[in-house]
Amino acid sequence: MTLTGDLGKLEFAASHLGASLSLAKAKQAAVPIDLSPEVETWNEANVPTEELFRPWRVTERNEVWKWIDRIRDRKATREATYADAPTFLDGYYVQSVMDAVMESAERKCWKAV
Repeated sequence: MTLTGDLGKLEFAASHLGASLSLAKAKQAAVPIDLSPEVETWNEANVPTEELFRPWRVTERNEVWKWIDRIRDRKATREATYADAPTFLDGYYVQSVMDAVMESAERKCWKAV
């Protein structure tokens, strides 16, 4: 998963070999972020396991996977139970509001959204 913004990008990957997180500011090279000891670092030599792929999968700490599963479930079922769940369009709008707040504060003026 890659999140890109004006100030750089954040990349997260998880597989049966572990997980990796890196941050690249502006036009600089990506710098790895240490996730240990909570998450096993991506390592090509690891023996593939479900635990490496989805740490905390069946625990209450599993917020990322709950979010991804909810998006997948919403796409698959389109049930009314998910009618109140945020969409990517909602996220885009929220991000545009946050960007406008930051620009408004920086320029010390109102910014239309």
